[in-house]
Amino acid sequence: MLSHFPAWSVGEGVSVLFPDRCTRLLRRARRGDREAFRALYAELHAKVYAFAARRTRAREDAEDITARVFQALLESLADIDEERGVLPWTLAVARNLLIDAARAQRPVAPESELAAALVEPRTPLGDLLVQESLAQIDALPAADRELIALRYADGLRHKEIARLLGIGEAAVRQRLSRALRGLRRAQEGELAHDP
Repeated sequence: MLSHFPAWSVGEGVSVLFPDRCTRLLRRARRGDREAFRALYAELHAKVYAFAARRTRAREDAEDITARVFQALLESLADIDEERGVLPWTLAVARNLLIDAARAQRPVAPESELAAALVEPRTPLGDLLVQESLAQIDALPAADRELIALRYADGLRHKEIARLLGIGEAAVRQRLSRALRGLRRAQEGELAHDP
């Protein structure tokens, strides 16, 4: 089932060179080069699927979202802004599809369950620490959770987050700083309540 929280992760590390390769493949695909589209699909598929999978409960839902993203990509080759980048475009489409599905009132996985899938604690103490951290993150406003997830779970840079969300880099830095301050205050509050 799809989650109403559209911000758990793509995976780590988006290469600085990645958009350049995708842009070259996009240009070739626009000229009708099927191999270029296949290569573009190969470059992006794992990232788009991971983005969707971490926001869904069922593998079939992630596969459906991923297929719909690539259908949209194929239909919109001519319309994609090269300066914005192909990866941010595909992730924005995936994000919008996830939001649309959530608005359709489909059952959702709890956010903490999705977040827990990102971390595999190995000890009872690790379990406790992860649960406390997830509770603190879950208590943040949705926009703050999203920024933290995009930056630290997805590994996206400020510029990539700005492109994905359609806001300026300065706004990303400011909002992320505010979100981290809120998380820090929540953690400090927990420490103050411990005996």
